[in-house]
Amino acid sequence: MIDSDLQKILAFTHTLNKVKNIIRFKGMHGWENVPVGRWDSVAEHCFRLGFLVIMLAPRIKEKVNVERALKMALVHDLVEIIAEDFNPIFASNGAGGHAFNVDAYKEKVDRERAAAKIIFAELPDQEQLEYMSLWEDYAKTKSDPSHASPEGKFVYALDKIEAAIQIVDWAEHVTEWDYTNKSRAYTTAWSQYDEVVALFNNMVQDEMDQKAGR
Repeated sequence: MIDSDLQKILAFTHTLNKVKNIIRFKGMHGWENVPVGRWDSVAEHCFRLGFLVIMLAPRIKEKVNVERALKMALVHDLVEIIAEDFNPIFASNGAGGHAFNVDAYKEKVDRERAAAKIIFAELPDQEQLEYMSLWEDYAKTKSDPSHASPEGKFVYALDKIEAAIQIVDWAEHVTEWDYTNKSRAYTTAWSQYDEVVALFNNMVQDEMDQKAGR
């Protein structure tokens, strides 16, 4: 039994390698001509999101289970190995545009749930159930916010904030790029549930304004 579980875990580590090759934003509608020299991967996004979780968790008002939140941060985008990544603001190729469109978000969740079932099926039973539960918890934050868990709200908000931080990092090397309105409303909407998360988001938005000379 132990040998079987370890073999599945080893095989899954090779599946995880695929996350390194999913490049965020590049070529998406609204980002086609952005002169970013080096785009980041989904793996890098999850790495920094994990650090945001462990650094901000002790400071927020609504306490979370840090281990569960960190696992959620690592698991939440694995579905993109199959379901791919799409621009949340603009729709293209039959997907995306889910930031402010309920139907588009439902399509996204259905597509990603199917992908999650395939990807997590590679794992031992215990991890299959746990990772699927973590992913469902994350996805439910937007589809059913009245029943969202503290961890789901926390990770969902930080997920959006991390994307804004990445834009600030890119802005160090990019000129003549009006990026400040691409994700401001989306990020701010999900950060307001906790005053510390909201304050941190405001700091990120201030950085964006400073880079844009506003």
